[in-house]
Amino acid sequence: GIRKTYVFHQGGVETFVIRPGFRGKVEEFGMLIPMPAVPALRKVSDNVFPHVAAAIDPPEVVVYAGPQVAFNAAPAPAAPGGGAGFGGGGLALQKNQVVVEKEEAVGMYEVAVLRAGSAAALNKWMDDHGYKYLEGMDAACEDYVDIGWCFVAVKTKVGTKANVDP
Repeated sequence: GIRKTYVFHQGGVETFVIRPGFRGKVEEFGMLIPMPAVPALRKVSDNVFPHVAAAIDPPEVVVYAGPQVAFNAAPAPAAPGGGAGFGGGGLALQKNQVVVEKEEAVGMYEVAVLRAGSAAALNKWMDDHGYKYLEGMDAACEDYVDIGWCFVAVKTKVGTKANVDP
């Protein structure tokens, strides 16, 4: 399916609006999104995507293929909540530990915001709770665990309802 993501930055707050694309059985859908801090979650109208697309005109990208020019870049700022402090709370997680920051329904999705002591612990929690954790994600997840980011785990919430085929 067609997926879209818009990222807005205003007043020090980043807002992500995500429309996932997926083909397959709806009950097999899932996402795992690393975030630097525990996000506020809400459903937005599907109308937001055409409105945003109409409001912005994507810039033309020009690629310069000449010799590279060296420059001195300022170091990247540290990630919020960084390291073992986990959000400034001072609580370091054990390698086998997962903390559920919050769980809620957002539209047709079940969402859990998690902090994990390791990618292996995150994988186990997700497997135990019916979320999808794909093979090969450990190295990337471990990088986010190391810098103290949280994870937004998303799955579809499909209930049984007469005469409904998801």
